[in-house]
Amino acid sequence: MFQIVKKILLFLKVDWIDTIRINLFHLPFHQGRKFPILLFKAKLSVRHGAQIELRIPDEDCHFGILKLGCCYVKNVISTQGIQIDLRTGKLIFGGSGIIGNGSNIITRCNGVIELGHNISAVGNLAVTSFHHIHVGNDVSCSWNVSIYDTDFHQLEDMITGKSLKMTKDVFIGDNCWICQKSTILKGTRLPDWSIVGACSLVNKDFSGYPSGSTFVGSPVTVLSKRLIRSDQKIIDKFPRWCTTKGLTLLNRLPQ
Repeated sequence: MFQIVKKILLFLKVDWIDTIRINLFHLPFHQGRKFPILLFKAKLSVRHGAQIELRIPDEDCHFGILKLGCCYVKNVISTQGIQIDLRTGKLIFGGSGIIGNGSNIITRCNGVIELGHNISAVGNLAVTSFHHIHVGNDVSCSWNVSIYDTDFHQLEDMITGKSLKMTKDVFIGDNCWICQKSTILKGTRLPDWSIVGACSLVNKDFSGYPSGSTFVGSPVTVLSKRLIRSDQKIIDKFPRWCTTKGLTLLNRLPQ
């Protein structure tokens, strides 16, 4: 009974105007009619030429597999749900996921943001792309995580007069865990199963490091100890569209 009441309350909190817009106006009809994306307290702006894609098989497309802007946990204090502001470029979802309240997803200059299957972000997630950001499958972000592939402003070397490159792609592998208040900057490449410690700043290519590497500090250094999230195995037992069941079991684990 409690679960039924919980689902009804969640249904009532959906921002239905923008949910209808994103599903029926920005997804193919065979996907949009199933309303796979639910928005909460949303600010949705998709300019002409910008695109939103849901890259999943039709059999995996179900109602509410993506919940964007919902109150995921209570420790994120924000009255905003989610802002999606796509002036140009593309936003790609690779499957189900949850992004908590206070978050924003922004593209400029034909930037591309790819979010893999089963992304989970507690809240206050900031993702801005002027070039290309790839976030792999089963990536977890704690609160106040920022991911940028740009400096936002063009810089010039005062000695040589040469303009510096303003953007560089970001690649985050599968099963990564990015802890609270971490910042991922342009040029970052993280291998699978990476752990980024709290309050860390990542701005280099670490793709040559082994899976399970742990990065801490500002800027980060690499710990010799290799770690892996055993709780991720629980979520991986469920179908690709069924994120909510995996997260429910995960929350029941002893703390």
